[in-house]
Amino acid sequence: MSSSFLSLTHCWKRRWQVWDGGYFLGSSRHCAPVPKTHKIPLSTARVSCQGRPRPSARCRGRRIGSINFHWASLSSHRPRMPSFSPVFLPVEIANLVQLFMRPVLVLATMLADFAWCFFMIVGIEQVQFKHGMGAGNYLNATNIAMSHSLLMDVIWATLFAAAYFLRRHYPRGALVVFLAILSHWPLDFVSHRPDMPVTPGTHAYFGLGLWTSIPATLIVEGGFWVLAIIFYVRITRPRNRASTYVFWSGIVLLTLVWCSNIAGPPPPNPTMAPIASLVFFSLSVVWAYSVNRLRNAQPA
Repeated sequence: MSSSFLSLTHCWKRRWQVWDGGYFLGSSRHCAPVPKTHKIPLSTARVSCQGRPRPSARCRGRRIGSINFHWASLSSHRPRMPSFSPVFLPVEIANLVQLFMRPVLVLATMLADFAWCFFMIVGIEQVQFKHGMGAGNYLNATNIAMSHSLLMDVIWATLFAAAYFLRRHYPRGALVVFLAILSHWPLDFVSHRPDMPVTPGTHAYFGLGLWTSIPATLIVEGGFWVLAIIFYVRITRPRNRASTYVFWSGIVLLTLVWCSNIAGPPPPNPTMAPIASLVFFSLSVVWAYSVNRLRNAQPA
């Protein structure tokens, strides 16, 4: 009787070794503990999972740590996501979001104004300041073709985008920089009176004159300004209290200068206006650079 029982026990042991690889509940048949390993699924079994490994049968219905499944990252050659991007955000979109958060676009959108300050200082371009309240009423741009004409904006955008591409080797980012610089002309076309030239040397000027109406300017430009602030606050967070002060103090200062530009008097010294504008524009870019370094990006 005992011999038949021993033979039956030995038979079942042999079956468990065949079925379970010699292990049962984390221990061998000799009761020695063995480490639990997780088998990495074959890459051929990923067709129905859109490139991701199938969930292990041992892990179904329960969580291990903070994940449900084991991802076979050893056999994956997909590019790594930036630290701030959502998990399923494509890499190119993440790079564009990162580009939008850099001060290079602040400089790009203001490039025509920087050129205007330089050409005004050296005497290539001229503007006149009349009596009135608001830039739409007192500013008379008699000659701004080198900095603000559509043709020259295309040339400046091409040169700046080419320099960015040679520096970063990122073609889509260079395209965004090109469009940001080129956007200055249609935005000024909406804001200015008919004083926006198409090409240097021509006498065809265009403009819708948004700045001549303060309520309309507050609604249109003010609305875009508020949306830009909300978007930036949602996708970034301050590192410390000082970064919050730097950000909101700059926002308040820029808002006050904008209100003075659309509803305030002309500058008291017209000859110093381009120099003062150059200093203000440069400080704006420095502020944008400082804010970008003092705030961390986060998923929207």
